Amino acid sequence: MGLTAFNRKRRERAAKANTKPLDTSTAPTSEPSASELDSREQPHSELQAPLNGGNVALTLINTATSPDDLTPIPTIGKGAAKVILQHRPNEGYESLELLPEAIFEQPYRCSVEAIAEYQG
Repeated sequence: MGLTAFNRKRRERAAKANTKPLDTSTAPTSEPSASELDSREQPHSELQAPLNGGNVALTLINTATSPDDLTPIPTIGKGAAKVILQHRPNEGYESLELLPEAIFEQPYRCSVEAIAEYQG
């Protein structure tokens, strides 16, 4: 089974931080003491929260590797997807409002509302 884009990105971030990716397959065998909780670092706190405030479309846009990855999002065709990927900053778009203006004009005419409503 292949990795989803979200899990791939999560593993990349974990590798950059020199930490292990979250293992959700096993539960802890005992509750940690209060002193253990206080002394632990929380390297995965960023990874546990949904990327981009939970916006599925923005997460997909920021993790896509090809224009075909973006075409399931309403109003985004291959041409607009190419423009999005060409102009995407290294750290990704912080919000849908920062997408390139060109995709909202002729010939693409994407709709930021339709993109925001995408749930995957």
